[in-house]
Amino acid sequence: MPMTLDPALYDGAVVPLRYDLLCDHTEKAPAFYFVCRPDMLIEERLVRLAELYGPDPRLGSFGTGDELGFGGVFVACELPSYPDGFKAWRAEVPNRTLGTLESDNEEGWLAMKRPQITLCVLESVLQYEEAPSNDMELQQLFIVQAMCEQKMHGASMAATLSPAFRQWIETNRGLAESTARQAMVTVAEWMWPDYFSGDKFSRGMAEREYRVWHHEDGRGLMIDVPGNATGIYVDGHSLNDGPGWHLDCHNLDTVIQQLELLAGLCTMLRLVRESQLPNR
Repeated sequence: MPMTLDPALYDGAVVPLRYDLLCDHTEKAPAFYFVCRPDMLIEERLVRLAELYGPDPRLGSFGTGDELGFGGVFVACELPSYPDGFKAWRAEVPNRTLGTLESDNEEGWLAMKRPQITLCVLESVLQYEEAPSNDMELQQLFIVQAMCEQKMHGASMAATLSPAFRQWIETNRGLAESTARQAMVTVAEWMWPDYFSGDKFSRGMAEREYRVWHHEDGRGLMIDVPGNATGIYVDGHSLNDGPGWHLDCHNLDTVIQQLELLAGLCTMLRLVRESQLPNR
C-alpha cells in the first residue's frame, strides 16, 4: 500500500464528510471555497498550528470566525446546498503584481501565501478528526496535505482520493480533464497575467504548459503546470493496486504552482459535488 494520507479513505471505508475544498473558475474572480462543520475547527488547535505554519507577522493574525485564516482571507459565504451544520468560506484567488522568490517583502507574495498557509492549517486540524454522519450521507472524497515554505520544493503537496472520486474521474475523463485544465489556465492568468500577454502564439505556448492527462491505457491521473516537469500524479502503487488513488508531486517549488494544481484538483471535486448536491 502507498503512504496514503488516510488509509480508510483510500480503501473505500465510509468516511463522513470532514471538509470540502472547491474551486470555481467561472466567477468574475476565481475563488476557492472551504466547507466544513465549524464545531470541528477547534480554536486552540487552529491558533497553535497557525503559530507553527505562519510565524511571519506580515501575514496578519489568524481569524477563527466569519473571517477565517491569516488576515481573514476566507470570508463566510452562503452555499445552501450542503447539509445542516456545515458552513462555507470563500477566498478569491489573489491577482497582485508578483515579485520574484527573492523579493519576499513584496505584498504580492504575501497575498499568495495567505490562502495557502491558511489551508495548510485547516487541513492539518481536520485531517484526522472523525466527523459525525450528515443527513445527506455525504462522504469525504479527498484529503490534501501541503507545505508552504520559501525554499526549493517548499510547496510540496500530496493528496489521497477515495475510490468514489477515482471512479468518477475514470468515468468522466473528458469532462474532468478539460474542465480542470481550463480552471488552471483561468486561475494562472488571473494570478500572473504577464505570462499570458503578448501575441496569440505566445499565449498558446503558455496555455500548453497546463495539462491534465492519463496513461495511454486509460489509467491514472497527471496534472502538469509550468516548471521543471512540475506536477502531481498518481503514484505507482495505487495506479496498479489501489481502490483509491494517492497523488505525489514532483518539483513543486512555489505557491503559484501549488495554487494552480489545487485549482485543477478542486475543480474536479466541485464537479463531483455538483452531481450530489441539490440546487447547485
